[in-house]
Amino acid sequence: MSVLPGVVYQARFSAEGAATIEYMSDAARWMLEIDPASAVEDVTAFRSLIHPDDLELFHRSLEQQRTSSGRWHLEYRLVLPSGRVSWVSSRAYVQATPDGGTLWRGFLTDITAQKIAEHELNAERGRLELATQAGRVGTWDYDTRTGEIRWNDVMYEIHGVKPGAYKPDGESNAQFLAPEDRARVWEEFHRAVDSGANSYSIDVTVIRPDGERRLTRSQAMILRDHTGAAIRVVGVEMDITEEKRAELAMAKARDAAEAADRAKSEFLATMSHEIRTPMNGILGYTALLRSSPVSAEQAEYLETVEASGKRLLELINDVLDVSKIEAGGMEMDFAPFPIRDCIRDVFEILRSVAAQKNIEYLCEVNPGLPVGIVSDRGRLTQILTNVLGNAVKFTEAGRVTLAVSAYQESADVWLWSFRITDTGPGMSAEARAQIFRPFYQADSSLRRKHGGSGLGLAISSRLAGMLNGSLEVNSEVGQGSEFILQLRATALESVESAEAPARPVPVPLMGLRVLVVEDNEINRRLCGMQLRRLGCQARFANDGVSAVRIFSMEAFDMVLMDMQLPEMDGCEATMEIRRLESDRGAERTPIIAMTANARTEDRDRCLAAGMDDYLSKPLSQEALAAALKRWSGSSGSR
Repeated sequence: MSVLPGVVYQARFSAEGAATIEYMSDAARWMLEIDPASAVEDVTAFRSLIHPDDLELFHRSLEQQRTSSGRWHLEYRLVLPSGRVSWVSSRAYVQATPDGGTLWRGFLTDITAQKIAEHELNAERGRLELATQAGRVGTWDYDTRTGEIRWNDVMYEIHGVKPGAYKPDGESNAQFLAPEDRARVWEEFHRAVDSGANSYSIDVTVIRPDGERRLTRSQAMILRDHTGAAIRVVGVEMDITEEKRAELAMAKARDAAEAADRAKSEFLATMSHEIRTPMNGILGYTALLRSSPVSAEQAEYLETVEASGKRLLELINDVLDVSKIEAGGMEMDFAPFPIRDCIRDVFEILRSVAAQKNIEYLCEVNPGLPVGIVSDRGRLTQILTNVLGNAVKFTEAGRVTLAVSAYQESADVWLWSFRITDTGPGMSAEARAQIFRPFYQADSSLRRKHGGSGLGLAISSRLAGMLNGSLEVNSEVGQGSEFILQLRATALESVESAEAPARPVPVPLMGLRVLVVEDNEINRRLCGMQLRRLGCQARFANDGVSAVRIFSMEAFDMVLMDMQLPEMDGCEATMEIRRLESDRGAERTPIIAMTANARTEDRDRCLAAGMDDYLSKPLSQEALAAALKRWSGSSGSR
């Protein structure tokens, strides 16, 4: 018997309750750390091993069984002679004897490892329960064989009931589901169980007894036997109502922000149109008057009006640019262009101003500069003109220099450097820290003397960032300033010169029939006068609907189309005209947009609608003539 994994024993209780051990197997030596003979001689050799905290339980259990036959089982602890605490399971068959006593034949098994595992499992369960409670995670367990469903406390809380007041089962649980979800829940459950899936997830709306609706998410695992049949489904359920509310609030806020951005962009477009439209009349009529016979005094007045109008237009452009940048509505138009052409154009713009101030005006281009660059030519020109213009404006004596160089950083990227230095008044460290902020000027006395809004450098700095670059300044009071524009951009070994005309068709304009679509009366009259001076014949429409009707009845060589029109805007009118041409099989008539928003996105919108070109308001006679010459040879109606 000593080979058995435990201790075999036989004990006896007399009718008076005296206990003796008649036999104990040799396994007691290693399992109980005692000599089995000592226990046979004196039962206390064994009883002394029982843990003090379990002694009362041990005696009470024996007392309940010692006078009657039956099976007895008890688990308790022993403190072995080595000091080690051991758990044992004692099982015995108890048989009553004729003398009124009982005979016990039993088996002691060491269950210490099992108890340790149970303790760790219970601790893990406790930690899991704490985690589910802290995380407000409900857990549930469904036995498919018995139909029994068990919930933890959080599940009751999610469903708005108390644990003692409700017992979950499959049929009554349906009362918590929103009517629109009930069929879907069972369909998803049976689909997962019947298809052999191991898990599934579903979002449902729970309706509590008080009528409150909560959105929950259940994730379940399906446990199967060796045949693949589902035997249990265990899962977790979380109340995601607040999460969904937060998501909806964020989506609503995002939509509101996008709507605000759209409204701001639309407002900017409208303001640009509304401001540039009267400016078109002011500058246009001023130009017409200056080309008429006037006295010297009148010519001086007109020159002042024109200069003031252009300055106001520059200010309007700056304010609109800042607003558009802040609204995230400004887009860059990256394309290849010859860099030397761009530098020359910028430098020539300010040459006469520098000559009038009698300052040295220099441009230094590194001989190894690549031929072309991929960037936004218009925005690069704007930055350089702003910075170079400031240098010329604030320098009273000495020189202004524009130096351009580039070196290759990697296979595809070059670092382009544009350095503008001057011998002007310079600026303090405090001024340098603020110089790129909107509306800031380093010296208010200079603003009073030279004017300016303080927006040019702020716009230039932000545009530099949008061109993958930066704009920095080095300056000391009395030592002049150095502005450094650096861009990372692709360099090209060759590129078509921008000076090459897009359409070399310079034909006479005499007799050209032009449909002018413009809702502003002053601008209609101005455009008509400009066209008559060019020898063209003008026909007018004051909205998009009238334009389409007139075009359908008369032949024209050209259409000048305002973008913002009542009833039908310029793009819609253009699409209708193109449809008419297509239906009739007629040749395409050039349509030129007249827009107060000559930005990349506006140009793309014009072209997408079917227009061929665009002119920015205020509209000069020179720009109008150039556009008419570009396109007059392409019309089939002449």
